[in-house]
Amino acid sequence: MDRFSLLLLEPGEVYFEDFKVVYHIRPEDKQPQIQNEVPGRLKVCSKCVVFVPFSHALPMLKFPLADCDIIEEWTPKSFQSALAYKQEIMFISCKQTVEMLSQSIIAPYKFRRQKETFVFSFTYRKVADCLSQ
Repeated sequence: MDRFSLLLLEPGEVYFEDFKVVYHIRPEDKQPQIQNEVPGRLKVCSKCVVFVPFSHALPMLKFPLADCDIIEEWTPKSFQSALAYKQEIMFISCKQTVEMLSQSIIAPYKFRRQKETFVFSFTYRKVADCLSQ
């Protein structure tokens, strides 16, 4: 069951499309570890991007586009990175991230007001398909 609902969006916001992705918590690590990869779906909307992990224990992450500095295709800084062999990787740099529905419990959202970066690898689609939205 998908935890994402259109009720989580701002009034007047439009939902466009979603993509199957893997969120990489530590993308520059040389040895890939399964606990550093979180599979889920990336929902692209008109005012935000929402990551919905498949695990219901983890919170959904909302990236308001107004607070995003950079959204682009990403390449690792080192060829020894665990992601050096992967293609179709997207990088999001955001000044504010919103955590929603942690443990699938309805509670006040947590606003993390600090600059953070997030790296997602696309499973079936190309990054250009998402960035064109």
